[in-house]
Amino acid sequence: AQYQIIKNQLAYNRSLVDPNLGLLITGAGGEGRDWDFYDGGKPGAVTAYNAIYYKALTDAAYLARELAERKPGDPAVATCQADAETWSAQAAALKERINATLFDPARGVYKLADRDNQNHSGNAVPQDANSEAITFGIAPENTHEGILSYLRNNLWGEFGPQPFSPDANYSTVISPFVTGKEVDARFMAGDADGALDLIHLMWDQMTVESGPYYTGTVWEKLNQDGTDVDANASLAHGWASGPVSSLSGYLLGARPLSAGYKTWIIEPQPGGNVKWAQGRIPTPSGALVSRWRRGDGNSSFTLTMAAPEGTSGTVVVPLLGRSQPIAMDGRVVWPKDGRASGVTAVERDGAVHFSGITGSHTFAWGHVDHRD
Repeated sequence: AQYQIIKNQLAYNRSLVDPNLGLLITGAGGEGRDWDFYDGGKPGAVTAYNAIYYKALTDAAYLARELAERKPGDPAVATCQADAETWSAQAAALKERINATLFDPARGVYKLADRDNQNHSGNAVPQDANSEAITFGIAPENTHEGILSYLRNNLWGEFGPQPFSPDANYSTVISPFVTGKEVDARFMAGDADGALDLIHLMWDQMTVESGPYYTGTVWEKLNQDGTDVDANASLAHGWASGPVSSLSGYLLGARPLSAGYKTWIIEPQPGGNVKWAQGRIPTPSGALVSRWRRGDGNSSFTLTMAAPEGTSGTVVVPLLGRSQPIAMDGRVVWPKDGRASGVTAVERDGAVHFSGITGSHTFAWGHVDHRD
């Protein structure tokens, strides 16, 4: 029902693309304002805006393909297929131009924009754009470590990260909303330790009941010295709750691979000193359950899962730096020689990926504590 509205929006977005640069351009007026409205508009090819435009194009192409597949025989199928091809091609071209124009190979990060905004340097480094570049799949994988290292070493402070490097001359007010984007980027890049460090840095202070701003929920923004910004700053701010979805999707590891969790993945990232996690993800077909525990010194790992009827997915068992036989429901299905027995599995990136999983199962390796 909303498809035409999506098309209208993307057509408007396309009208903002400079045909010579191949990038979306905004002026310094209101149309360039963002979450940091207090900084005013940002003109030119702003990396964050182009990253969001790329995400809009890829998501719209996905929706168009889904509509085409689900309505065979519908006269609108040809239009959806054509739209999907168009938006996918535009996204690919935009990604190329973002990386060619807005990535600074000398520092290994994306810059704020392709031009200065009066005394605001376009070469400044933004927290939001660099995080989105990783999360949205714009940044090549070999750049992830450098980007995340730069953000940690140059933007993180005692109470949270600055949203821009100092040369931006924009507000230094800390944004939990944008910091949630960096948490996702770190998990996406496999930096679970860094993601958990950032959660502790930013959100632990909100849980201290004796703290001066404690409300039992999360905050919109705060100053670099940890004080509340002003009377207009919300201390019960839904957009600051990013770690809720991050912890479910990455630490617990349960994420959808197709609409409505018809297919899914359970891929826990046991970072830091976290010993266990468990949760139930509501889906249209029922709850997707994941529970994992690791032994002291990474001596063992146990993952118990349950999937709704009519769904299937992939279960990823981390090896935690060890080469171990893995049992499924008490029977070894992944011997040390890496030859799967009775299952479809492959070892990749320090974990074993079991595909085509349905129902409820327990995967385990090492000395298993049966009290689990």
